[in-house]
Order: sequence, then structure tokens, then C-alpha cells
Amino acid sequence: MSRRLAPLVLVSGFLASVLVAPRAQAFVYWGNNCGNVVGSLSDTIGRSNNDGSVVDQSFITGVQSPCSTRVDGQHIYWASVGPATRGLGRASIDGTGLENSFIPISSANSPRGVDVDGTYIYFACGEASNCGRIDRADLNGTNVVKPFITTGGLTQPCGVAVDDAHVWWASPGSNSIGRADLNGANPDNLFITGTTAACGVISDGTYVYWTNTGGSTIGRAKVDGSEVDQAFLTGGNSPCGIDFDATYLYWANFGNGTISRAGPGGVEANFITGAFKPCGVAVDDLCCLVAQYTLSVAKTGSGTGSITSAPTGIDCGATCSHDYDDGTSVTLTATAADGSSFDGWSGGGCSGTGTCVLTIHADTPLTATFTANPPPPPPIVPASLPQLPALPATLGLIGSPSVHGDRALLHIACNGAATQSCTGSATATTTETLAADGHTVKGLTATVRKRRSLKVVVGRTNFSVPGGQTRTVTLKLNAKGKRLLKRFKRLPARVVVSTVDAAGKRKIVASAKVKFRARRAR
Repeated sequence: MSRRLAPLVLVSGFLASVLVAPRAQAFVYWGNNCGNVVGSLSDTIGRSNNDGSVVDQSFITGVQSPCSTRVDGQHIYWASVGPATRGLGRASIDGTGLENSFIPISSANSPRGVDVDGTYIYFACGEASNCGRIDRADLNGTNVVKPFITTGGLTQPCGVAVDDAHVWWASPGSNSIGRADLNGANPDNLFITGTTAACGVISDGTYVYWTNTGGSTIGRAKVDGSEVDQAFLTGGNSPCGIDFDATYLYWANFGNGTISRAGPGGVEANFITGAFKPCGVAVDDLCCLVAQYTLSVAKTGSGTGSITSAPTGIDCGATCSHDYDDGTSVTLTATAADGSSFDGWSGGGCSGTGTCVLTIHADTPLTATFTANPPPPPPIVPASLPQLPALPATLGLIGSPSVHGDRALLHIACNGAATQSCTGSATATTTETLAADGHTVKGLTATVRKRRSLKVVVGRTNFSVPGGQTRTVTLKLNAKGKRLLKRFKRLPARVVVSTVDAAGKRKIVASAKVKFRARRAR
């Protein structure tokens, strides 16, 4: 977080600023009881309006000997020297959410200074005589780098500050102001010398300021180390912590429990009174704080859906409002649930059914309308057709039978479905005219007394043919037929193919004439 103090110059014995007054209410914060002494205001964080009104010496209670203090618009931080807690404490800017051991530090190495930028927390380990370093951690207190800056000449650093290019520290043990690059490189503990037990330090990127606690003055120099003025401001009483806003420079007077400031009206030595051994002081930096406004989304209509935002913050669903920094560009996306449609935006300058893109400059309410889709028409069910019974399979004789000696081959087709079959029988009969001399043909059922005709069954076979197929059925002569064929050498016959219908009646399907012939002896 880069901050810059308006150049302060002496005009007729007073200090003048070229910047305008703050744009909104801000606050001043300080720590009571940096000396770890039991008193009426032991271990609290005090606060007042930045005009010195509404002083609350117990704005945050339960802290542990706070020395250095800083704010970043979201939190207030302080360095605790114990004895119960040694380390960095933190609370929300409204005083809630106390974390005394936000970053704990060993009992031998209590911190004396703290500062923050938009990414890191920097703190000085400065109580023990052998503690000569600056440490750094992420803003959430993790990834502590210990040490971040160290050098053989850095002894008992007290205050610490950061600007856009450098990390600064006040070293009362060596009466100097130290500096290193923002990445911790090129440390120089004696960058500015001649201080008097300097404790607090702050930089606006153009000038660096420090408190000469032993000399009761405020020192200043350019950030390149030139134009050193150890008595830039006078009238302090063991000044310790130091900070600034867009108009004023503030410092805490450990000696008499006051907060002083210097600005367009000159030096106000007793700007705030009634503090108890204050060392750290911090102010809201209105030049860098950004106003926040609430973006809220209301869902309406007969349907359902969700709203999400980029950057994150709104997931509606559950979270339908969020505070965004002034000037933030926010894109809202509406997604209809199954069975619903998104009908569009209203309010906030958005309309239509696409994404809503808006820039936040004030509290902004929006409405998203979802409509339930009409139910789909009932499915078309085709009229059911009557189930017709399957047609029966039919038999057929293909071509004429072929005769081979005492057998005939019949090619029978079954016209039907594959699940059907055709059953039936094939019968061969013959008719012979016999002499009326009383000769009896052995095996016949009648005795011929006169010339007459007899019908004789000379062969029969049953068969079954699967539906849709053709099979060759063999019809052989029976014993009677074989005797007749043997006697007469040839035997004319009629082959009849028949089946039995559903009523049990025999039905002739086909018939054909054949002639059996005796095989010649070889």
C-alpha cells in the first residue's frame, strides 16, 4: 500500500500542507502500556476520530502490552512485548476478532515495530540485544520469513516502515535509520546516522520521518539520504511511534501520554490526551483507502436459477450480496435451473438476458427474473391396432417326386413364420388289375376270384418342416409294396401329401403320380 504525505513546510512559524482535507471520516489508533506497567489503561488499543473527537481509550481490550501499531483498511496490527504474549496481534478494523497471537514470536525476541503493505507484514525483532533482524510474513500470517533482513550492524531495531521501494527501520542501539531494498537486498543499517535513540519511522516515498525518542524531536530526510534534519519538528515528549495521513503527521508521546500532530495549523502537541505510555500510533490513510459499496441481487419470478459474479463474491444461491471496492468492474452471470428460463435483468443499468457488466460506484440493487417453463405436451401414443392371429403355416410340394428304386424323394416347403412348423404325412397307394383265376397275391387283403381292381397302400411316412424352410422327405415302399415291385418289376403309384387341420380333419395338400421300378441285378 503506497502512501504519500503532503510536503510540510514552515510558513510564518506554522506548518502548511498542499493537499486537500480527507474525503471521509477516518480514525487515529494508538497502543496503551507499551512499557508493560500496570496502570489504569493497561493493555488496550485506543481510538478517536481523526479530528481528535470521540476518544475511546479502551477501543480494544485484552491485548498484551501493544507498542507499534499499523492499519491497512481491513485490520489493525500491533507488536506485543508481553509478558504473557510476545508477537504480533491483529483485530478487524472495527475492533472485533481479536487475535493476540496472530504471529507468535519467542519470548526472547519481542517485536518492537510493525508495518504492512498490500502483500506482506514486516516486523522488527528488537528487544533482545542479540536480535538484529527484520522478519516478514504473508498478510494472513503464514510463510514467515525469519530473518528477511539481517546485517551485522543491525542491532535492536525498533520501528519498521515500508514504501514502494524500500524497507526502513529505526535502530536506537546504533542511533541510525536503516534501509534495504523492498526484496530485502542491500541492507544498510547506517543509511542515516546521528539520530537520538530513534524508535519510530515512516516513509511516504519522498521523505522518511523518524522520532528521536531521546531528543524529543521529529527528524526528516529525503529517501536518498540527503537533507537530513534531526529537528524537523520539535516539542515532542519522548516521541515513539509515527504515522501520517494525507494531511497530517502524527506521533505518540511516551513521556506524557499524548498524541501530537503537525499539519496546516502547525503543531498540535496535545491533540489527544489521556493515553497511557503510548508508543505506536496509526491512522486511516484516506489517500489509499477505497470506499466499498454493496451489490445485491434479488431473484423473482415463477422459475428458479442461480447468479454468480466475477470477481467472486456473489453466489446466489446462498450469497446474494457482496461489498466491492469503488470502481470495481463486476460481471454477473445468470443460469436458469432445469425447467426454468432466465427472462432478464432489471436495475443497475443492466437489461436483457446476457451477462450483466457494471462498475461499482454506489450501492447497487439488481433484479434477476426466472420463469418456469410450461409443461411439455403429453406424448403422442399411436392408436393400438387389433392383434391379428398369426396365419397358419401352409405346406406345398415343389416339383414332382423323384423315384430311385423302392423310394421316392419329395421336396416339401413350409410357408410360415420361423416360429411355426408344418407337419403332415405322405402316402403312396397303387391299384393293380389281377387275374380272376382265383390267384391270391400273398400279402393282399382280398382274394381275387374274378378280374377286379384293388387299391393298396404301398408306403407311408410322417414329416415336420420348420416354417420358412424346404425339406426333402424320403418315402419308402413298405413290405407290401416291395413284394409287388419284386413280382411285377414296376409299380405305378400315387403319392398324396396331406395334413390335419385345427378341427382334426385330414386335408390333402398335393398329389403326384410316380412309378417305382425294381433295380436290375448286377
